[in-house]
Amino acid sequence: MTKIHFKFLNFFCVISLLFSLACKKDNDDDIIADIPDFFVTSIIDEINADTIKSYVQWMQNYNSRFFLKNNRKQIANDIKDKFIQLGYADTRLDSFYLSADWNNTTYNTWQYNVIARLEGSSEPDNVYVTGAHYDCIVDEGDPFISAPGANDNASGIAGMIEIARVFKKKNFIPKHTIEFVAFAAEEYDLNGSKDYAENASSNNINIIMMLNNDMISYEPRSDPSEWTLNVMDYNNSSELRTKFVKCGKTYTCLQFIHDNEYNDVGDSFSFYENGYESVFIINEATEAYYHTINDVVGHYNFNYCSEVISITGALLIQENK
Repeated sequence: MTKIHFKFLNFFCVISLLFSLACKKDNDDDIIADIPDFFVTSIIDEINADTIKSYVQWMQNYNSRFFLKNNRKQIANDIKDKFIQLGYADTRLDSFYLSADWNNTTYNTWQYNVIARLEGSSEPDNVYVTGAHYDCIVDEGDPFISAPGANDNASGIAGMIEIARVFKKKNFIPKHTIEFVAFAAEEYDLNGSKDYAENASSNNINIIMMLNNDMISYEPRSDPSEWTLNVMDYNNSSELRTKFVKCGKTYTCLQFIHDNEYNDVGDSFSFYENGYESVFIINEATEAYYHTINDVVGHYNFNYCSEVISITGALLIQENK
């Protein structure tokens, strides 16, 4: 399915949502779509499923992005260079020290978050964060050798980079500052996001919201009207979740569920623990490839992934235009 055909499908699905006709009933019936904003659609329509897939393949090609493997700084630098190539001159590695126990061995390591900053034009001290972790793991086998992590979480990294690419292509200048953050060591107690969120809190950084995309490319159903996304929230972020889902209903044909059972195992939880509003965005369908060597590109749906990431892009534009 080509991108332009997919967007025409979204247009008709939005119309049907507005008139309560064609789209499948979901678990957020009280959240009603808005009329799409042309400025928002003119930007997010540039999001490309094939480009996202290419970024996921690039991440998978490292064979393993295990947080203790000695390629971790190279991966972080490569992500940094990708943002710089896209025009984000203000991109840096933010290192933190981590002592980790693994298989009866203690590893004393430096870990590296990657932060790309798009400065706000009028209120730069207000910060909107979109993040994803780049490390991965397998439950069986040797993660030092093979941990491809295509969905978990190259998909989130790829989607974030695609938003960054499109924002630069369309010369989007936000009112507030947007930070794109690739987190290290998520698979070991959320350490990358903990470091970032704790530093932000201790320095009184005014983070308005954090959008965490983690595992956003698995959708086995062929009918786009059945594609479903789980958006998890926290005690302080129900309004943010409503805003996110409303954007999703306005700009995509996705359905939504609200299942918070695992909201404490993603990077958004670190922000919640430090008093910031955040949501955890994850594919709804349960997959067999989670934390295995079969978490590879061929099992995933990048048209679905492009729709998921379009919501994050749309909300960031809507809040910052």
